Amino acid sequence: MDEELAYLLDVFMPVESGITRMELNKLEYCEVLGRSLWLHPAGGAVLESAGRMDHLCEQLSDHENFLRVHRSFLINLE
Repeated sequence: MDEELAYLLDVFMPVESGITRMELNKLEYCEVLGRSLWLHPAGGAVLESAGRMDHLCEQLSDHENFLRVHRSFLINLE
């Protein structure tokens, strides 16, 4: 896969240890619990982020396969 294309299929999120890269094709859903954003990848460890759902939705606005079904949930339709 082309390096530039791979970059477009990732999202960068602040986590406790710094910043992490999440591959969008592996992201199943995100949820807000309290004041934290929880990223749920397929077959991986759940990540807690200090980010906001509104900011994540803005980052993913070009990706039609992500749908915000509730103010606290964003799902990957693929």
